[in-house]
Amino acid sequence: MSWDEYTQPPAYVFPQVSNPEAFTGAWNGSKWTQPFKQTLNGASTGDLFLTFNPSQGLHDLVMLTPVGCELAFRTSTDSSATNWNTPVTVASPADYPSVAVATNGTIVIGGNTADCLNVHGSQAYASTNGGQSWTGPHTITTSATQTFGRVVASGNTFHFLYVDRSNPPNFVLKRKQSSDGGVTWVDGSPAVLDTYTMPKPTSSPDKYCANPPYCNAFGTIYYSVNIDAAAATGLGWVVTYPVARSDNPTINNLKFCAENLAGCSTVSYSNDLFLQGVTTSASGDLWLAMHTYATTTGHTLPLQQIAVYRKPDGTFLNGSINPSIDPTSWAVYFSDQRCANQNCFIAGDYMRLAMNSFTGASLPFIMKSSQDQTDLVQKFVQDPAAGVSPVPGLQIGPLIPFGSDSTFPGGLSAEEIQNRSTGTYASAYYLRGGR
Repeated sequence: MSWDEYTQPPAYVFPQVSNPEAFTGAWNGSKWTQPFKQTLNGASTGDLFLTFNPSQGLHDLVMLTPVGCELAFRTSTDSSATNWNTPVTVASPADYPSVAVATNGTIVIGGNTADCLNVHGSQAYASTNGGQSWTGPHTITTSATQTFGRVVASGNTFHFLYVDRSNPPNFVLKRKQSSDGGVTWVDGSPAVLDTYTMPKPTSSPDKYCANPPYCNAFGTIYYSVNIDAAAATGLGWVVTYPVARSDNPTINNLKFCAENLAGCSTVSYSNDLFLQGVTTSASGDLWLAMHTYATTTGHTLPLQQIAVYRKPDGTFLNGSINPSIDPTSWAVYFSDQRCANQNCFIAGDYMRLAMNSFTGASLPFIMKSSQDQTDLVQKFVQDPAAGVSPVPGLQIGPLIPFGSDSTFPGGLSAEEIQNRSTGTYASAYYLRGGR
């Protein structure tokens, strides 16, 4: 598992560039290993993305330095990811990296083309020698509105999944693919996976106390509107993303698509679903995680975390795993684009689940531990066949073909579109909190 931390100042104060720290940890079957602080040449890093390399039986990690936006890669020296080799600098500047490994061992890093402040498109770097040296950058997209995507590998083909935000309020989920090890990228077939109404990025206009017990500052909850993606045997690539409901754009729900499901499905609920993540296993397991509120309607705290599991027969189990999450001690910062001109409670840009051979799925979440501190916590879901009590009203499906239009039939005002815009700032500029 990987995460970012801010040790100073307290969680309710705007996090500064000089104080992020990034860590990885592993579950060894009975306990979590001592957190390993990830640095590059002694400098703090952030924006971690961790994946398993099946060709080596080790873990691969990409990370950024907030100052200079250096992109680095490193590999664990053991299967438990307790120790790591010396990181290799791949490029600078870079932004929002993800990494994937093909069956033949080729490694590709995908991310934003950026200058440490603004993004300009998407690009990839490739390695055929286990990450010792890299080629690139290799262009994937050339528009600032086609960014913040994720790279995954299905067999020896790499896929880059991203959202085209060039025509708001209609967003388009798209896919590029590379069959030559991440060097050349072309439209997938199909290239368009879904057209939908852009989600709202925050819980606005709800206001929550940002610095209890004084409550002289207030904020909203940032919903994490970027996609998350993974790959699995039998399913191919899998992607999950937030959407505004086609019958009511004031409510955010989730959708997910998979290469071998031949379409996309909706996770429907009467309240907002957000902070979504996806994980898979080598045996074809598919887990989704998301957050919502304590009640079926209205933004009533605390939050609860929901897990969804796809059974081998194609049906789904779901349940509320963690019912008492208080977000009002998460990191808070102001963002005119991402947070609609107000303070946001930030948990991160996604909450990716983990998988391991001991327990199945591990769901991360952030709990308040004191007035100005939080703990990164996880809960194992060991027996998906048994499941947990289902969330009333949560529905999965039905499957709709790729390229379907599920946009709101009405329209959004210019102000609503502006408030939902994610902007073109680089992720290093924001310095997201733990995940």
